[in-house]
Amino acid sequence: MAKPIQPLILFAMRMIVGGVFLIAGALKLKDPEAFSISIQAYRLVPFGVAAALATYLPWVELVVGGALLAGWRMAGAAASVALMSIVFMGAIGSAWARGLDIACGCLGDAGGGAVSYPWHILGNLCLLAMALILVCRGGRRIDSGAR
Repeated sequence: MAKPIQPLILFAMRMIVGGVFLIAGALKLKDPEAFSISIQAYRLVPFGVAAALATYLPWVELVVGGALLAGWRMAGAAASVALMSIVFMGAIGSAWARGLDIACGCLGDAGGGAVSYPWHILGNLCLLAMALILVCRGGRRIDSGAR
């Protein structure tokens, strides 16, 4: 029988994933107009959709990040992170495949200049893997010690 993942490791995953999404959402909230421009640079959605995403996506990231940090509704929050990571990887991969030289907008204006596509995809793969592990825990409080 496989040894279960140690609660401390699961706690660390929850803190990392929750922290990344909480920080990303907070940084994007500082300048929604700049975030909308970052979304538009991908050339995947019309202006109105980009504006709506720039308005609401940071709040979603804040909620799921906060939920993971608090240990509240973890399976749903982790599933939301997994879905967002897949969408983000698809958008980044699409921009890369089309030869676009853009800033990803991942951390608002704090993300700097042009994106390093392989590193961003790898980072999202790591977040996705951790989120899926957290989903598989079935939403139980990981740090409670209950089995």
